[in-house]
This record gives sequence, structure tokens and C-alpha cells, in this order.
Amino acid sequence: PPAPLPRGARGEVVATSSLKHASRVSDSTRWIDLRNVRHHNLNGVNARFPLGCLCVISGVSGAGKTSLLEGVLWPALCRALKQSCSVTPVGQYDELLGANAIEQALLVDDSPLVGGSRSNPATWLKAFDEIRKLFAESAEAKNRLLSPAYFSFNNEAGGRCPKCEGTGSVAIDMQFLADVVMHCPECNGRRFTREALEITWRNLSIADVLALTASDAFVFFKGHRRLQRRLKSLKDVGLGYLTLGQPLNTLSGGEAQRLKLAATLARSQRRTLVLMNEPTTGLHPQDVEHLLKCFHDLLEVGQSLIIVENDPMVLAAADFVIELGPGAGPDGGRLIRG
Repeated sequence: PPAPLPRGARGEVVATSSLKHASRVSDSTRWIDLRNVRHHNLNGVNARFPLGCLCVISGVSGAGKTSLLEGVLWPALCRALKQSCSVTPVGQYDELLGANAIEQALLVDDSPLVGGSRSNPATWLKAFDEIRKLFAESAEAKNRLLSPAYFSFNNEAGGRCPKCEGTGSVAIDMQFLADVVMHCPECNGRRFTREALEITWRNLSIADVLALTASDAFVFFKGHRRLQRRLKSLKDVGLGYLTLGQPLNTLSGGEAQRLKLAATLARSQRRTLVLMNEPTTGLHPQDVEHLLKCFHDLLEVGQSLIIVENDPMVLAAADFVIELGPGAGPDGGRLIRG
């Protein structure tokens, strides 16, 4: 069982973290400078963000945190790095300095994941590509001359169920009432034809593998480092309980955000600046600890993090804190610390 959380004299959970470290900010730290920001209640704010560090933007609700991160900094970085950005309207600023120190910027928010009805964590992390290759390399698949495309949900001529088209469910039109969704009667929710399910790898069918949790799949695919690295990223962000085949449209906003972060972890590109807005929302303190470990891993491979957060555990682990306030709305929007 997990160790009990530390508590104060009144029984409240004490914000602690096992990831204590000296601040990464040093004389050699490179910075992103955003000057004279004017957006919503931000009026003439000059903000500096260290690279290669965990930088946290904090403050009361309505202080201007999201306006600074998503309304100005994110589109300014996209403009400087020639990336696409859908934010409108974009806040005004005079100058952005230091963007040449990074290769790309990523905004990991809680917006719905882009994908069709057949998308799942395995397809999102590109892990399903590796899984399909393994099944195509099995003796039975080779005897039938089956390629990895045969196990794809998008291949009409492949092994997906023709009735539900690989979704595992069908919708029944109730006319004036909401549609009723039920398991596909053809494949019983297993998404593939009987012939496709006859192909096994380590005694499991493709449907059995998709029913595995990320934690179980990590053990199951022992010896396949490329695939395990992608699955490990799910475990690292606290999503080891998700099954590989769970439809993306059933994930919560927080789960969607952490799945995007897992994809960032799996890529492990250097000189990437990751922006996040309140990633600990809805998380238990033990889940926050997992998230902080994930942040540490990102920083260790040369990435940078700027997040909006008020969680005490995250603030305690931050290398640099920017505080906006002192109040909300017209009483906020000023730089208190940072």
C-alpha cells in the first residue's frame, strides 16, 4: 500500500515532495524576456522566464496568469518560431527576446484531443504502430501474408470489424431521443473480425492487447525498448491505469492534458519549451508527485517548463516563481514576484 501522506497538527495534508533539489537557475541560465505586455488586466508587465528550469506562474484566480501564458507568451513564441497558433485575440507586447535559444514550443492544455472515434492512447502515442508490426511478424500472420496495415482501424480491407468499422460500438437512432450506443453485435466490442483475432502474439490477440492497461502492457512487451519507452511515459504521468484501447473521447480534461504530456515525454526532444495551464487540477497529492517526477525527466533531457499552477507541492519544487496579483480583475495584472 502507498505510504501515508504527511499531515500537520490539524490533520491537513502537508505539501512536501521527495524531489528536493537546488534551484537550476544559475549565472549561465538563458532567459525568455517578454516586455510591456498589454492584455486584459495585464498593463505594462515585463516578465522573464528561465530556460532549462521549472518556472511556475502563480497568483489568485483572475490575476492574469492564463492571459500571460496563453494569451501573450504562447502566440509570441509561435510567431518567433514560425509555428501555427490558433489563439485569438493575441495580446499586445513590445518585444520577445531569447526565443532563439529553443527549437520549438508546445502548449499542453486540457482541450479535447484531436482524433476520430477509433483513436486511443496507443494510437495517440504511436505505440499502436509498433504493436501492429509485432503482430505482422508472427508466424500465422506471415503464413497469411498479412502486413501491419491489416491490423489498422483505418484499413477498410483489413481485419477491422466491418459493422462498427473498428470502434467496437454502434449507435442506434432513437429518432426524437438521444442515440443509444451499445457494443457491436458483430464483434462484441472487440473491434476486429474473427479471422484477425486468430492471430496472436505471446498468446494474446490484438484485442486482448488493447484491453491491457499501460502498466500491464509495459511488462507484457518486455524486451521491446522503443515500445516500452512510449508506454513508460503513460506510467510516468500517472496514467498507467488507462487501457491502450480506451477511446480518447472518454478521457477527462486532466487525463487528456497528461496524455499530451506523455507524448512530449516519449519524443524527448531537446531545446523544447513546454507550456502548461494548471496540470494538477483534480489530482491527488500522490499523483502530483508522479507529475513532478515527469517534469524532472523532461528537464533532464534539456527541455524547459513554464506552467500556471498554485499547487503547494509544485511551488515547492519550482526553480523560479512568477507571481501576479495582488487581487483579481482590475486589482490584479501586476508583477508581484519574479
